[in-house]
Formats: sequence, C-alpha cells, structure tokens
Amino acid sequence: MQNHQLIQLFQTRNQAGFEYLYSRYSGALYGYITRVVDDRQVAEGILKNSFVEIWKACPGFDLNRGSLFSCLLRITTQLLMAYATERGVNRHEAIQRIMRANGNIIYN
Repeated sequence: MQNHQLIQLFQTRNQAGFEYLYSRYSGALYGYITRVVDDRQVAEGILKNSFVEIWKACPGFDLNRGSLFSCLLRITTQLLMAYATERGVNRHEAIQRIMRANGNIIYN
C-alpha cells in the first residue's frame, strides 16, 4: 500500500488503515523507543500513545510536509522528551540519548 492510499484510509478513520499503519511501523518505532527507555512497559505505553497521537493528527496530515514515518517519528520523539522531563532527566542528556537512538534507526 502506498503512503497516499494509507493516508486516505486513515483520514476517513478506516480501522484497516490504522491496523496496516501499526503493522508497518510499530516495530521500527518500538526499536527506537527501547534504545531510549529501558522499561518495556513504559516503551509499550509510549508506542501506544504515538499511534493515538497520529490518529488524532491524521485528518490534517499533509504528505507534502514529510513522510508518514517521519511524522510518527516526530510524535514519538516528543513523547520521549516528555517522559524524560517527567522523570527528571537532564534535558541535554535526554536529547543526547534520543539523537543516538535516532541515528540507529534502520527502516526499509
């Protein structure tokens, strides 16, 4: 399925589109999250919240502004920063960990 087809399904709140999006990107995002967060349960929560946020944002998603995966990655990064802030992690340290994890993402 092409990104524009997926976006069309997703924008109409099509459950099959959401399931396809999740199956296509959840593994890469979970790998990214676990390079920053050591707690599996927390990582799963951040992953879930990433997809909730993309679900909310999708009606206005514009493919001209970037890929669907880059949007998911941005949302996930924002959630990781919020988690680090809540945990009292130094902002500079959190950014360093996220940047290292970001550099290790391999996605086909």
